[in-house]
Amino acid sequence: MRSIMNEENLREILKETFSIVSNCTCGPETSYGCLRAYDNQFCHELLRRGLVLNFLERVLPEELINQASVTHELTPSQSSVDHKKS
Repeated sequence: MRSIMNEENLREILKETFSIVSNCTCGPETSYGCLRAYDNQFCHELLRRGLVLNFLERVLPEELINQASVTHELTPSQSSVDHKKS
């Protein structure tokens, strides 16, 4: 938790989150490629990729959005490893 309290770390987390949700092809809902993880399965029906994307577009400075516009792609094995870390 302390690591996200650092402004630069939080900025990087939000930028990476924007990159992930803006490049996911799951539609307005969510998938394990963007917001879903085993640890948050109790609230999967509440997660909405479109709402997260809209929020991030409003709060992130334009230069961070432009930096995050590089397509974020994970191989299936990377995706499952990353989601287990969450």
